Amino acid sequence: MYDFCNDMGTYITNDAWLKTRWENYKYKSYCIFNAAEFSDNKTDYETLCAKFKCLFDLLFDTSSDFSLYNEPSRYINFWLNYELKNIKNSITAQRFYDVVKLDTSFDKHKILNGKIQNIQDEHLENMTIFYNLYHKYNTIKSIIQDNTSDHTQCASYSKECAQKYEEAIKKCPRDTSSNFCEALNVFKKKYEKLKEQITINNCKLEVLKPLPSHESPPAIVPPQQSQQYDQMEFHRFQEEQGDNTDFSSAATASGTVIGMFFISLILYKKNMIGKNIEEEEQNHELLLHMSEYKDINSEDSIYKIPYTSL
Repeated sequence: MYDFCNDMGTYITNDAWLKTRWENYKYKSYCIFNAAEFSDNKTDYETLCAKFKCLFDLLFDTSSDFSLYNEPSRYINFWLNYELKNIKNSITAQRFYDVVKLDTSFDKHKILNGKIQNIQDEHLENMTIFYNLYHKYNTIKSIIQDNTSDHTQCASYSKECAQKYEEAIKKCPRDTSSNFCEALNVFKKKYEKLKEQITINNCKLEVLKPLPSHESPPAIVPPQQSQQYDQMEFHRFQEEQGDNTDFSSAATASGTVIGMFFISLILYKKNMIGKNIEEEEQNHELLLHMSEYKDINSEDSIYKIPYTSL
């Protein structure tokens, strides 16, 4: 529905031609609206009728198969609905076209048959957004390309364009996809390419925000990858603690060896002391035994008096 809006910048260049050509008799003739039916806006309708015929000639070159435009019938249908919207208590686009086509010299090839339709207010409002944006875009582009123009106005037009754009992107929230948002993103890219045409820093362009609908969503780590990540972190922690662990192990081992050495030394000394005590006790007992033996022998020696017979 909004694909033709991608070429809106080209279509609206015809607005300048309309201002000077629509009053030609060729277009004003047969633009007759019955006063009884269209009394309130008769003059407005007749003026619009002449402009509509003029725009048709600008968009459709019936003398050639070549066309500068991709979907001119869709643009002229939008343009007619847009202009009628600006007329108070206006008739519909289809009713208006019914009057215009009474002129048999207009659209002899019936190019617009079935192409002029009433556009719903919501869609007409969205198309009008592009109409206004591309008007600003064309103005900025012409200032950049014309070295004699007042380049100080470039910043103000760019600011106005950015404000209208920011209002438009509210219709494109995150996680949405629509033909309108796609067309709006096309406009953003065209606007950003204007920077390439600035050669002497003669135009300051406002930066357009990205469309929420076209922003990349935050990365979500799958459970399996999350588990692998946790394992990697755990291994990294182990490696960082490796040196401390090795040092602690070495210190523990060294302490154990030293401790065992001192324990063994104490046990050895204790055994040696105990053995010496035991030997001393044995020697003491032996000495006592020998002393007792001497005493007995000494007693025996008393009784062993030699006997001499008389």
